[in-house]
Amino acid sequence: MSRYIAGYVEGFTHHHPFIHMPTFSIVKYKDVPELVMAIMAIGAQYRWQQDQRLVQESIQYQYLLSKYAHDGGLTESEDDDGDDWEVWAQKEVSRRIKLGVFCFLNLQSLAFRTPPVLFSNEIRLRLPTSCKEWIAAGPEEWKAARADALPLVEFQDALMRLLQPTGETSVLTTSPFGNYILIHALLQRLTISRQLLLGPNPRSSPLPESSLLQMALDRWKDAWQRAPESVLDLRDPKDSLSWRWLSAPVQRS
Repeated sequence: MSRYIAGYVEGFTHHHPFIHMPTFSIVKYKDVPELVMAIMAIGAQYRWQQDQRLVQESIQYQYLLSKYAHDGGLTESEDDDGDDWEVWAQKEVSRRIKLGVFCFLNLQSLAFRTPPVLFSNEIRLRLPTSCKEWIAAGPEEWKAARADALPLVEFQDALMRLLQPTGETSVLTTSPFGNYILIHALLQRLTISRQLLLGPNPRSSPLPESSLLQMALDRWKDAWQRAPESVLDLRDPKDSLSWRWLSAPVQRS
């Protein structure tokens, strides 16, 4: 059991940061065996195995994940999460899990060509905080990181700034995980736009939003390059495995 949990901590959590490891303790979840089993399963083998049965099973869970995200709430009204590190960690974990569900479901839609079950316009959450705040090992380190952090960015505000049709936009700066979420939102919009094309051969038809989406992708790349925490190093805890796979091709486009 300890080997599997260690595998999750050492091999997975830096790349998909939605469990807050500085406050994590397996004994806290003794009443949630499903979470413990999921952590152990990922730790035991977190590489994707191409198995049609597993593919169908994962697709069946899409609606369940979407329901849990909706039930947990996709909006928030508070301007910040307060000054208590433990309380902040709980709220940030909840936020990251919901945003992570959006990315995971969108990735499945892209991979298996299934309709989205959770749309970007449903999400009214803030983007994740900085990496320094997230990996801070204690309250004092967290407060110091928070004092130097950039202002929090709301997901819809960030997305609209990327999609603004004309004119200058203010510089968008967010965390690597925040940029990962935003590129999924843009890819979802691109996919839906392509599916709405009419005609027997969509590839030969003009894409109605092609110019707008190209502008949004250019802005996203510029924002990623400007962000102080942007890295492409799998050994760096600020990086994300999925983020690296997705960002590298976009950066070259």
